[in-house]
Amino acid sequence: MGIFDRFRRRSTGGPAAVRARLEGAMAKRRLRGWNPPLENINALVASGGPRLLARARELVVTNGYAANACEAFAANLVGDGIKPSSLIEDAALRDRVQRLWLAWTDEADADGLTDFYGLQAMVAREMFVAGECFVRLRPRRAEDGLTVPLQMQLLQSEMLPFEKTGTAANGNRLRCGIEFDGIGRRVAYHFRRRHPGDSTDQGAAIPETVRKRHGVTLRGEA
Repeated sequence: MGIFDRFRRRSTGGPAAVRARLEGAMAKRRLRGWNPPLENINALVASGGPRLLARARELVVTNGYAANACEAFAANLVGDGIKPSSLIEDAALRDRVQRLWLAWTDEADADGLTDFYGLQAMVAREMFVAGECFVRLRPRRAEDGLTVPLQMQLLQSEMLPFEKTGTAANGNRLRCGIEFDGIGRRVAYHFRRRHPGDSTDQGAAIPETVRKRHGVTLRGEA
């Protein structure tokens, strides 16, 4: 009997024998009391997501190391902003498009706080803290006086209710505020109208949500 035959004989025994050799699955003294339930990530987010998010936000506000880590993440992800470069061959048309783009970047923020590149940095910070950020595309009327009738509104993760799970009025499934159709596609998000943590907004306590079709709202995830 060769050495490889002896190895194969010792290795037989089926899946149970394989599991016994995986240190993370053993029941030794240090691991005997560690028996966590096998839960899906959605169940973990639904049960502990709001508390975990609140703690992450407080750390970034009160802890200098966390704040610096957040800024470093945003700086490495987008820097001064991800800037597009036109491939239009016509120089005159390219110049017109570029000037129109630069004018729109100054008006892109629906809240009027920053420009398009500042929005990128805000999204990056939200991804570091909350793991995601929502961007709502806001078409505008011609009489609003914008260079391009379109703006972008950032929505924090809290605007999507973790607890909204069940069946929508149209029969689709709702999981943590996200609506899925019969074949599992994301078709809509059910956002709160007001931020639940804003104590200065008297209507924030009202659990009212509004349905937004998927594709109108973009989602950035870490």
